[in-house]
Amino acid sequence: MAPLTTKLLLTCEHAGNEVPAEYSGQFRGWDELLQTHRGWDIGAKAAAENLAAHFGVPLLAWDTTRLLVDVNRSLWRRSLFSEITKPLPKARREQILQHWYEPHRQLVTNTLAGLLADAHTRVLHLAVHSFTPLLYGKIRETDIGLLYDPARLWERRFCRDWQEHLNKDSEFRTRLNYPYRGKPDGLTAHFRKIYPDQRYAGIELEINQLYLSANHPQRQILLDRLKQTLDIALKNRSGI
Repeated sequence: MAPLTTKLLLTCEHAGNEVPAEYSGQFRGWDELLQTHRGWDIGAKAAAENLAAHFGVPLLAWDTTRLLVDVNRSLWRRSLFSEITKPLPKARREQILQHWYEPHRQLVTNTLAGLLADAHTRVLHLAVHSFTPLLYGKIRETDIGLLYDPARLWERRFCRDWQEHLNKDSEFRTRLNYPYRGKPDGLTAHFRKIYPDQRYAGIELEINQLYLSANHPQRQILLDRLKQTLDIALKNRSGI
């Protein structure tokens, strides 16, 4: 049996901190919070665009702030709505879900289904995120994080292989399932329940925001290394 062709799907769930005009009043006084990592994944969209351009694939990015509703969380999660929108009446929250949650989730769902309609294809879904280098006074001790479900063979092998290439002769440190675990709730976890390991791998790429400011001297070095090593891992057919 011929090996499956791997196709890359790139998404960015926390690409921006935009507030829809109809909710500007609700966000009055929250401008400072919107500019922090709570409002969006700083630098993640630019990094994702860099990868998309290199690999010649579209980027599915969502620019509305996660403080309105978090498209990377399931409907049952307490953190789905922030302290700004959680007090809204149920009808308003339902409206937010309809207009500012479902569109991105549905777009990714439809795109993934379209790619996997070909029985000879498998999809590596790379969801690009970034993390604050300091949280609750504690320094995050990595530069790049690869989040995955250890129970899924392709994800586990692919991430270990990619980590090996990232760490080889590198000034950047890559860790697995850090600064978060990859198995719990998220968009990739949602699709793992739908598609088998052999057809779908959902990996969250977490990049330290320290390097993602436009004027950081190592920003492009890190982005280039991500592209080069992902290229190698894909060509190695890492995983299964």
